[in-house]
Amino acid sequence: MADSFWSSETIISADGTESVVSKTPRKNSPLEEVAAVLTLLTWFGSVWLIPWLLLWLLFAAVVWASKSALTTVLILIALSFLPAGNIWWAYRSLPVWDLWRRRFSMRLVTPPKDHFLLPDKNYLFAEFPHTVYPMGSWLGLPLCGKQGTGLPYNLRGGIASIMFQLPVVKHNYAWAGCMPAEYKRMLAHLREPGAALSVIPEGIAGIFLAQDTRVETIFLSKRKGFVRLAIQAGADLVPVYHLGQSQLLTFWGPEKLSRRWRASIGIFWGAWGLPLPRKHPIISLVGAPIPVKQEDHPSQEQIDKVHGQFAAEIKKLFDDHKHLLGPHWAQKELQIV
Repeated sequence: MADSFWSSETIISADGTESVVSKTPRKNSPLEEVAAVLTLLTWFGSVWLIPWLLLWLLFAAVVWASKSALTTVLILIALSFLPAGNIWWAYRSLPVWDLWRRRFSMRLVTPPKDHFLLPDKNYLFAEFPHTVYPMGSWLGLPLCGKQGTGLPYNLRGGIASIMFQLPVVKHNYAWAGCMPAEYKRMLAHLREPGAALSVIPEGIAGIFLAQDTRVETIFLSKRKGFVRLAIQAGADLVPVYHLGQSQLLTFWGPEKLSRRWRASIGIFWGAWGLPLPRKHPIISLVGAPIPVKQEDHPSQEQIDKVHGQFAAEIKKLFDDHKHLLGPHWAQKELQIV
């Protein structure tokens, strides 16, 4: 493992399970911190501003017959049809990723590298919690393939398909390594030799469960589609939990309507009431893979068995490492609903 990434800290749980912890990144300089805040405001603030900007452009184009507004609308429409593309490695290497990881003091915890992932195996990373925005998952993608992390370089992220209907937004996600979370597409990808994929099974439900920051609650009991996906693909299941992610943003909106439309309908805010995630440490916990036997048509009993194993492992992962965020977190319990 690369000395520049990993610390000498080793965690041994009550059952003897061993894990290693990456170094705490250095703090941003004052100028870097300003850059981190401004870029985060741009990324998250666009969600606030773009709908109003589009309405204004349409109004200007129709009512005022503004040629520039009409041209902008036509360009955006054209961009929505432009293919999203694939992973752009230069995009994954942009300095902004390091700025953001340092702002959140992001660390990685995994099993020892020699007991972790095998290059000839396929893996499905199931990540929790979703929260308002899965910042840990997003910041973790560019770490894949970096020397010493042990994470597969070809890891793709399955995200809500609606994101791939939005111009510019879909290109950013595709360049980072994301793909639409459509079952058939994900299954086809996971069946490729040596493929790796991450999903966030909670979906919209996870946004609303994250609003009580005094407890950690995840929606898992009825989420079994990802287990079926792993079994059909013959991909081992890797549990992932992002400690601290639930503290970054607050959301308000109609839950029933959001679930019906499969989109988060409402408004979110963070630091100073702005669309800026609060400055809180994130520790991404990656557990040992759960072996999965390939079956084209798994029975409900087979799915339930693997699902039960996963639920036990994600809770153990949380309990074994929650103390890393301090005494307050050490007292927290993970509720699975």
